[in-house]
Amino acid sequence: MKRKLFLEAFLGALGAKEIVWTDVQSDKVYGTVVYDPNDEEERQDFVWHMDESNVPSDDVRKLLLFLSGNNLMDIWG
Repeated sequence: MKRKLFLEAFLGALGAKEIVWTDVQSDKVYGTVVYDPNDEEERQDFVWHMDESNVPSDDVRKLLLFLSGNNLMDIWG
């Protein structure tokens, strides 16, 4: 599923350590982002209103993986 792959890259670039998927519908994906598995306060529920046909391209996902994998993002600065 393209939506899950994209969200894994996007939320991972923002510091997510894990994503717990809670529901997938034709036009929405629900889950919980875990930023620190040892801290219950470091979790955030989300819903992404997106269908498979409108997910950003695989090139965008690859760019996110490259940027985060090479520490080229600073979201806290």
